[in-house]
Amino acid sequence: MIGNDFGNKLRQLRLDKGYSQEYMAELLEVSQKTYSNIENNKSPISVERLLKVIHEYQIDASVFLTEKSKATTLQTTTENHKKNTISFLSEELILQLKERIEEYKTIVHEKNRRIEFLENRLNT
Repeated sequence: MIGNDFGNKLRQLRLDKGYSQEYMAELLEVSQKTYSNIENNKSPISVERLLKVIHEYQIDASVFLTEKSKATTLQTTTENHKKNTISFLSEELILQLKERIEEYKTIVHEKNRRIEFLENRLNT
């Protein structure tokens, strides 16, 4: 499950990349304070924002899942900031996330190949 170590993992990924909280907040379209609360496990993260994090860091979704269970409980905040539990992520959704990650890896690889081609043409 996404547990208390979620925020710590998120913070460590950010620090490893040298990103600021402000940068990640802008990427996720939240305030810096909200992003800080996510890192401190005080605010939940939506599935959509989690997908953005996975894409930005080019990581597998399983980084955020414990080995005990592939199902996880996420929380969402309603407009009046009451927390509700979203249902378990299904096995199907996890597979979809992994497929999407592989698609992004393919896109990045193709772009790197094009860049290399163009750099070689410039140097010739």
